[in-house]
This record gives sequence, C-alpha cells and structure tokens, in this order.
Amino acid sequence: MDFKKIISKKQKTDRIYAKQKSENASSNSNNRYLRSPVKPEMAFKLFLTQARTAARNSLAKEYTRPGAPPITKPFCEIEARLGILKVPYGVSDQRVTSSGAKHVNGHLVQTYNATGIEPPCVMESGVSRTHFFRWTQAGLSEPSPVSMALGVTDPKKIKTDIVETEYVETVYSGYADSKRVCYRGDHRMGSSSNSVGKMEIKSKLTGLDLTIPAASYDFRMNLATEKVLDANVPREQPPQGWTSKRIKRRRSYSRRDKSILWQIDVTEVTSSSRGGQPTVDYEIEFELHEKIMLQLVNEQNPEKLASMFKALSQQLWWITSQVNALNDIIDVDEKLQDHPEKAAVMLALAQCGAFRKFMNGDRNPASYNSP
Repeated sequence: MDFKKIISKKQKTDRIYAKQKSENASSNSNNRYLRSPVKPEMAFKLFLTQARTAARNSLAKEYTRPGAPPITKPFCEIEARLGILKVPYGVSDQRVTSSGAKHVNGHLVQTYNATGIEPPCVMESGVSRTHFFRWTQAGLSEPSPVSMALGVTDPKKIKTDIVETEYVETVYSGYADSKRVCYRGDHRMGSSSNSVGKMEIKSKLTGLDLTIPAASYDFRMNLATEKVLDANVPREQPPQGWTSKRIKRRRSYSRRDKSILWQIDVTEVTSSSRGGQPTVDYEIEFELHEKIMLQLVNEQNPEKLASMFKALSQQLWWITSQVNALNDIIDVDEKLQDHPEKAAVMLALAQCGAFRKFMNGDRNPASYNSP
C-alpha cells in the first residue's frame, strides 16, 4: 500500500472539506432554523416543564385548586415522533437544513430548536421503509436499536426484560373541527363483527420541533388532549363526512420493570381516500407512559419535579439517539489530538477519510430521499 499517495490524497480532500465546511458555517448563520443550537436534554426539560403547566391549565379549576384530590383519569398525552422538518411552501423534500453534522465554534451541535420560528416548519412524519425494517424488524428476536434504546443488550434477556404488545386500529378522519372516528381492529364496512367505534377530537396544547442535521430524521414532540365526543358510534360504518381511512398496525415496546419511563411505538399505516389507491407509511414514536404523565401533573414538590424532568429528558435523548443515530462518525478526524508521530496521525486521518467516504456511500447525508 502506498501510504504517501494516500496521505497526499487525504491532504487534498482535507483542503476541499475545509472549504466546504467554511461555506457551510456561513450558510448555517443565514439559515433561520439553525440559529438556536440547543442541548437536546435541556430542550426536553424546558418542554416538559411547559407541558406540565399547559396540562394543568387545561383542567377545570376544581381539579388543580390547593387540596384537590389527585387526578386519576388520563386526559392528555406526550408523544414524540421522527420525521423530516421541511421548509413551508418550499421545494418538495426540502429539509429545513442540509443533512450532515453542523458545528458551532468547532463543536458538534446535536440539535437546533426550530420551535416558533416564522414561517413555522412543517413535519413530514414517518421514516423510510428501509430504515423502519432495519431498526425495528428484529422485534424481540435479537438485539436491535429498539432493544438498545430500552437498555437491553443481552440477547438472552430481550424477551424477559422487554414487553411487546400489538394493536390494530382503524381511523376515519376528515370531519369538521378535526374530529375522527376510531375502531379497534381492521374495520370492514357493513360488517356486524366490527367493534363499536368512538368519535373523538385531539387538541394540541404545546409542541417542540428539533432539527437533528447529523441524523437521518428530525424530531417533533407534542402535548395533546383527547376528548371522546361519542363512545357508541355504530359498528357497521362511521358517520358520513369522512374523507380518509387509516389502518394502523402497531407494535409497542416497553421495559417490563418500567425503569424506562417511555414506550416505543412502531407503526405501519395503510392510508386511503374515497376511491383512491392505498399507500403505506412507517412511523416511529416515543410516548410517555400514562401513569408517569399523571404523576407529572399531580406532583407538587419542586425537587421531585426537577428529578422527574431530568430522568425523563435523559431517557428520551438516549432512546432517540439509539433509534435515530447521529452520523457524527463522518467528523471523527476532528476529534484527533496532536501527536508526535506525524506519519501515524496522517495515516489515521487518511483512514478516517476513507471511512467517511464509505459511510456516505451507504447513506448520503446531503439530501433526503427514501431509500
């Protein structure tokens, strides 16, 4: 192997890379969605604090007055999902930022807060079919990003430490005021074997948008309330007025010992409109357990709340980074320190450059296209 040739090539590519990085840094400063670098755990803490306040404010005063009994019935949920944050009214598939690691003052920035920036970015929820099956197909059969996210690496403990539940739901939407009708199972028009449906309305109270340039997908987190308007919708067919139908086939994963306070939902969604051809999308979501949500709303002790916020934030970022891993390996050469063996350093840099090329060939971070 001709090391001098490799090193010479590396030096040339480094000059090109440095120029590109400088141009990217300038571009980053002009991108409104990259003006608020934030540590993800801090962003989660702030959101959870705001979400608790918003949840309590949404209740009638008799439930939150001093001395009121604890709230025992779930009335809201916190869930986060992966997807692509896009520029509104922009070109199709245009992410709010170019993919790839971003740096501020030489440090890798994991996330940027895109919440409340005008114009608000839009979320294309879901992941590609390739990523969905690569990350979730193993289920409980072998180690995977899902089992890693729940802190289980021993293949022998996956089935004992993780609980998998399956759920099928049919949702009819398109009604006025964002109402929707839900049936358990795969609803068949006119069949008397269907379950009784329910009409409900879901209202968003507050949200958080984080763009994660070094990962394949961005992150949206919401606090929402669900109110059942009619718990006895006829089983044969939903009321007139719906425009789209979705069949959601979901698998949920959680720790049996509940030491992880979030559950991971992976869902295959078959959507169709009246007279239209069905399409299939794939979603990955992280949802706070109902019991923990109630604890968060009921807790009054500031120290206990701070401890909950910290644990929830740390766990959520761990889960997110295991499933939606950062591609910061492409900049690993920037972490190398000065060393007296210059030839060895240059060889290491050349190897890092080759590894970066290999990684980029497998998954191009420059653009978002479903594999």
